[in-house]
Amino acid sequence: MPIRALTRRQFFPDPRARLAVSRQPVQHNVAQHRHEFFEIAVILSGGGTHVTGKLRHPIGAGDVLVINNRRAHGYADERGLNLVNLLIAGELINQIGRRLREVPAFHALFSLEPARWRRKEYRGRLTLTLSQLGQVEEWVNRLETELRRGDAAGHLAAEAWLTLIISLLVARYDRQPRQAAPPDSDSAMSRLLGWLEKNCAAPLTVGDLARQAGMSERNFYRAFRAAVGQTPLAYLTEARIRRAMDSLARSDIRVSEAAAVSGFDDSNYFSRVFRQVTGQTPRQFARHQAGR
Repeated sequence: MPIRALTRRQFFPDPRARLAVSRQPVQHNVAQHRHEFFEIAVILSGGGTHVTGKLRHPIGAGDVLVINNRRAHGYADERGLNLVNLLIAGELINQIGRRLREVPAFHALFSLEPARWRRKEYRGRLTLTLSQLGQVEEWVNRLETELRRGDAAGHLAAEAWLTLIISLLVARYDRQPRQAAPPDSDSAMSRLLGWLEKNCAAPLTVGDLARQAGMSERNFYRAFRAAVGQTPLAYLTEARIRRAMDSLARSDIRVSEAAAVSGFDDSNYFSRVFRQVTGQTPRQFARHQAGR
């Protein structure tokens, strides 16, 4: 049976919207599906089974699932499962991530967590305490109130609440009890990704990254692809584009300067890669950001 794809247009009817809330007070069993956006699912009460690929994980109140647009998932064995979904456009995750990309726990949660579901030894997950769950639920309520305003100020305020929620999730993921934490290899990869974000403008090679990780180049290449879902050089290129996006969004600089500060020697090549990754030229991106 083909996996159903949920499109952005279905859930973001307002073209200005980059964020939506979907409440499921009674989440029935649902077949695996993919979506064109990130999803943060917060289990408010009840229980059930989260299904992804051939793997099944029990879930309950306080559990948080981060699902990217490459991973299919669904629910089974529901027992009064009550959850709220935050549906987030990829560009908004990237915008928030530019402030948190040097934090290893951000990578553990948003880059490594969906890939980790593929491994049968996975036992850790992000689980909130009762007070943290209450705090997230309150912030989701405020976020939803702002979205209902429907104007630009409301969208901006809603995205600010989302930033607070993600910051809480990242901090919790970093401080979970050791028995619920991800394996050491994942922690090491998270630290490496944080280091790479800080140093992405340097002329790095796969060998440089392997040495930083303390692995042979061959083993590192395989481990990186398994953990992150793309090659080291593809990730490095995207990190440099994120650095350029940050520069273009925060200051009035020339394209050649944005290329230089993000590790590109050739501004024409930089512009081509920028468009491949973002769908916009650097100048279009800068104008769009100036108009927000």
